[in-house]
Amino acid sequence: MPLILTEPTRKDKLKGWLCTNRLTYAEIGAHLGLAASSLSLILNGDTARPERVAQLRELGIPEELLPEPRYIPPGPKKRKAREA
Repeated sequence: MPLILTEPTRKDKLKGWLCTNRLTYAEIGAHLGLAASSLSLILNGDTARPERVAQLRELGIPEELLPEPRYIPPGPKKRKAREA
């Protein structure tokens, strides 16, 4: 059966870079005052606020491996109105 090779994703490349540099989410998160799970959400792009992405860039993580920053307003999210 032939192997199907695909181009690595940004997340794959990030994991490789972290492994090469012997860094864990817990170590980076501790440096930023975040839990490893919070850092995971940021690096996955779920909650990548611009200031957090800038902090990761300042730590030396290459720009192309970081998620696209996006502003997410703090606080509870508005609920959608239910139709009667």
